[in-house]
This record gives sequence, structure tokens and C-alpha cells, in this order.
Amino acid sequence: ANSDAEANTRLCAARWPAAELEKLPPPLRPRRGETLDCLLGRRVLLLQQRRGYRANSDSVLLAWFAAERLAALDAPPPRHVADLGSGHGLVGVLAALQWPRAEVLLYERQPALAALARRNIALNGLAPPPDAFEEEPDADQQHPPPPPPPPPPPP
Repeated sequence: ANSDAEANTRLCAARWPAAELEKLPPPLRPRRGETLDCLLGRRVLLLQQRRGYRANSDSVLLAWFAAERLAALDAPPPRHVADLGSGHGLVGVLAALQWPRAEVLLYERQPALAALARRNIALNGLAPPPDAFEEEPDADQQHPPPPPPPPPPPP
């Protein structure tokens, strides 16, 4: 029988050996329902949810296009990069690897995705790993109910 760690991961269409996963700090190992994928010739590792939005070529092309556009303009490397709605953080990770001296900020509204982005940043050696698993927010925390509508104006 496969261990839970082996069943939850893939390396280019193959499974990660358990011995390789054990080399990762526990907070950076894939959790239930996550995969650990490699991109760009194994230069980038990415934790992502098995279901729902997954990384695709758009994320990689966006980072590449930004670098090509700056080069075409003969512009210096950016000092600041913002990834708005960063999701699992792939674009921000690629930007940080492309421009190591830039301050790269990732903004994500959904707590579970923000936690995943923090783990991906650490997984790629761009920050120290978290000390322990972060608690996954409850579904109610991920999508709080909208505020009540304002009262109607007086007549």
C-alpha cells in the first residue's frame, strides 16, 4: 500500500520517493489534497491543490513576458514587484528568482492560498520554512459572508 505522502504527490507524472519527501522540512511537505510539482526543468518546485486552479503556462509566460519587456526597453531590473491575487505564489516565486535583488510582495486575500504561497516561497529557498504547519482556515474564514446592505436613506 502507498503511504499518504506518496499518494499525494507527483513529479512530472511520477511519484516522489518517500525518502526525497522526508528530506523536506515537515511544513514544506505536501498535505492531503496537495501535489508537489516541478516546473522549468526542475528549477522551481510548487505545492498546489490537487483540485481547483492549478498552475499553467500563463503564470510562467507572465513572468517571462515581464522580463522580456524590460529587456526590450533596456530598462534596469525592477526594485519592487507586486503579485496581486498571488494564489499559490508561482508568479511571485518566478519574479523573485528572475530578479533576486528586487523586493517581491505577494498579496492574496484567501488565507489558505496565502499560506500555500508562503510555503512555496520557502520551498524554493526564498525564505526560511515556517516553524510548523499553519492551521487551514475554516470555510467560513475563507469566504466570510458579505456585510449587510446599508439601510435605505430617509424619505
